[in-house]
Amino acid sequence: MYGYVPYMMAKACHDNQGGQVYFVDAGYDIDKDRDKNHFFGQGFWKKDSAEQHFSYLLPNHNKWLSLHVMTAVEFIEKNPRLKFDYVFFDGDHTYRGVKRDLRKIWPKINNGGLAIFHDVDYDRADSVVNIEMKKFWQEMIGNEKYAEKIKLSNEYSGLGVVRKIK
Repeated sequence: MYGYVPYMMAKACHDNQGGQVYFVDAGYDIDKDRDKNHFFGQGFWKKDSAEQHFSYLLPNHNKWLSLHVMTAVEFIEKNPRLKFDYVFFDGDHTYRGVKRDLRKIWPKINNGGLAIFHDVDYDRADSVVNIEMKKFWQEMIGNEKYAEKIKLSNEYSGLGVVRKIK
């Protein structure tokens, strides 16, 4: 299912009657945006309506979830006052790209908040993609600035979890 993670987070907001999910997706398409760091993207959110897609799963989903088809950096620049308790990184998977996104978003994460990184067990560089998440995660492990970290691994993609403490 496209949008599974934002859907589950919006469902949690609905069930707990609080919170907001800002679902940010660049909307890149692997067949049309060859120069972008799209990472197997299908351009789905440019082709389908989020209202229609989520409406059958979650009543009043617009109250809990909003879709923004843009990069993470563009979203932060357009919404400079927003702060977050939870950010799920599954965008630009290049080393340089994920570091850029983290630098831009980290100050916006509340103390005690979580940054979750998708694909931390995955590195692949070829003519189609350049995924360097494993390299990025290895650097995170050694960086004392990010003191509380755990990794949930399935040995081919994995999640890296970092809790922000001051």
